[in-house]
Amino acid sequence: MARRNPLSEPIEIAEVDAHAAPNEVLARFHAIEVSCHEELQPEEPVPGAEEVIAFYRYQPTTRTSCHWLADRGSASLYVHGPTAAFLHLLVAPVKRRRGLGSALLARVLERARQLEVRALRGSYATAAGAGFAAHVGAVAEDRVVRSVLDLRAADLPEPRIPDGFQLITWLEHVPDEHLTAY
Repeated sequence: MARRNPLSEPIEIAEVDAHAAPNEVLARFHAIEVSCHEELQPEEPVPGAEEVIAFYRYQPTTRTSCHWLADRGSASLYVHGPTAAFLHLLVAPVKRRRGLGSALLARVLERARQLEVRALRGSYATAAGAGFAAHVGAVAEDRVVRSVLDLRAADLPEPRIPDGFQLITWLEHVPDEHLTAY
């Protein structure tokens, strides 16, 4: 019998159909994102639960999107093609180093194989994320540097919509007439 890591605990992972899931289930993705927000996007505003729910519920039909939830962990797989597949995996800091990230990744990899994905891309923002990526055999391709402008302190001109353009906003799925431009 294999010895388990003393920090391990039973891990339950549920696949989520974001189109049909109740808002309460999709709100769990938001809670996990909030718990990781300061590491991933420090000094940026935290998106509201409604925005996150709409993001998961209204994915473009031009790609395959798969989502999994666990207690304080989530994973999403976005497949645009065999070499254009993207992983978004989050584990709340209090649940890390207990096998949850590896278990979520195993679910993603299983589905990626079913979808004949040849390359999976993800990102990390912390040294712990880099360590996890190295632990699972990922290789670094490039580096993304994020710059944040503090709009509260910035001296910006009044916004002006150029002639011939119209500003249209929405909070749910992209209206069909704007989908190709989006």
